[in-house]
Amino acid sequence: MLDFPSGLRTGHNSASASFGFTIGASGVTAMNLVMGTKIIPLKIPANEKFVVDAVAGTVKATFTTAKSTAAVVYGQDPANKSIYHVLSETTTITAPTTTTAHGTEGYSFITTGSVVTGLQEVTTHKTTTTTQTLHVSPNAVFTGAVGSTITETSVHGNSIVTTTFVQPVANGLYVEQTHNITLIQAGTATTLLDIEPLDHLKLTLSGNSVTQIQALSRSGVATTITPHSGVAFQEVTAGDPRFVEETYTNGTHTTYKLFLQSSADGTYTEIAHGTGTSIDLVGINAQLSHIPAANLALI
Repeated sequence: MLDFPSGLRTGHNSASASFGFTIGASGVTAMNLVMGTKIIPLKIPANEKFVVDAVAGTVKATFTTAKSTAAVVYGQDPANKSIYHVLSETTTITAPTTTTAHGTEGYSFITTGSVVTGLQEVTTHKTTTTTQTLHVSPNAVFTGAVGSTITETSVHGNSIVTTTFVQPVANGLYVEQTHNITLIQAGTATTLLDIEPLDHLKLTLSGNSVTQIQALSRSGVATTITPHSGVAFQEVTAGDPRFVEETYTNGTHTTYKLFLQSSADGTYTEIAHGTGTSIDLVGINAQLSHIPAANLALI
């Protein structure tokens, strides 16, 4: 298991956690986890180093071991300069290898023509080799060609996840070299981006209403479903099918899910949820603008 900087070893979701730093003339001298009014001191290992950029309002923590380097970039909260949020996390393997204690382990890529469309995990234990096709996110995009570095980018929650794969030996299996998570900041938005790639629907609309709902499996099989009592679907803005809101009312309590129409195939993916019925389209569009175009088209 890889080691990570102190901010990632708290047992809390780094996407929502806040951190405080004591910054002196020599740099960072202390670090805390901030949970509301509660402040929890974090131990800083000897091999964790910090770089403070006062102009950009960021702190970069780097944690180095013999096998890897993990780097976390923290950014100041726009409203409270004394606390920071995680902007990105990157792990880089020092010497990628397919060799294990009992054989080899790595990846091979599935292609259509020269385009990478998926990947398989290939494991050899002594003399036995097994190959397993891995599920990839419906919004995953692969760049690069077999024989060179290949990058997979996908989006989940409010995170853009980018993984680069390399071949330690020419024409051999691939392994991960870097893994990066970039968190899309909410800013002033009241509707928070939270993409659920597998909550995937095919909707038929008539006017501002949804007349048919079909759930889509990972393989694309559509199953028509009948909503429960209290569930309603409609366009957020009448005449604009890009955003459709599902609301569920139980007594006096109402919750919503927000779905975005894919520009690639017309299906819908859940991108936000919460209580009430109000949708901040300006805020959600601002967050979506940070997603690479190729991935956004598949959501």
